[in-house]
Amino acid sequence: MNLSYILPFYQKAELFRLMLPVNDCYRQPDVEVVCVLDDPAEENDVLGIVKSNPDIKFRVIVNDWKHDWRPPCIPYNVGIRHALAGHVVLTDPESAIVLPRNDHLLQLVTEDFRCCYGGITWIGDDFKLGDPAALIRQKIMVTEATCSPWSLLIGLLVAPKLALERICGFDERRTGYGWDDTDLRIRLCRLGYRWCVAGTVKIFHAMHDNAPHRVESNEPMSPNIMLQDQKESWGKAFCRVAWDWNKPV
Repeated sequence: MNLSYILPFYQKAELFRLMLPVNDCYRQPDVEVVCVLDDPAEENDVLGIVKSNPDIKFRVIVNDWKHDWRPPCIPYNVGIRHALAGHVVLTDPESAIVLPRNDHLLQLVTEDFRCCYGGITWIGDDFKLGDPAALIRQKIMVTEATCSPWSLLIGLLVAPKLALERICGFDERRTGYGWDDTDLRIRLCRLGYRWCVAGTVKIFHAMHDNAPHRVESNEPMSPNIMLQDQKESWGKAFCRVAWDWNKPV
């Protein structure tokens, strides 16, 4: 197992269904896709999608506690705990990852194990208007032909699982919207890892609004590399596995 893709869900099942056919990277033989459901109401919908795609190695982990929206720190950490691969890819259910070749992410992470990578993201709300694959091809053609700038939002992080374990994952105390990924990257860099943006990795992110009440976070960056107060508990908020490719039904 080379890569574990980790996808945190909170009311994103339909966007996941829309974008899944474009994510050819999920269908590679040496990767798994860990879906972490922070809203139990989505379980049946996500399991229906999983069962319709038997060529993808899915693991589905469900939080049975119903709650309002919160940042994906906790579900990401749960996914990191359950990942089997040595490198994890933190992304979103509503994203499509376009790579120059199937083994491109693996090549990035094996060339220099001290590097963590992000991609170049384009965000839009027109995926719902038609075929996502056709829209993505059109966006790539237009941006490459006109040299239009891409948004340098991250949308994806590739890192050694060991590095994320050493910093105790995301800060699970965070409650506001945004900056949780920045906090993680800062702590990785403090640990000695280098942060690189891979311009060859393009992420297409469908707009959504499943948390209209959320407000921009003003929480400070975590002062410590390792979060001592969650050293033992991080990634253990919930653990029910509803589907596991490694344990066929």
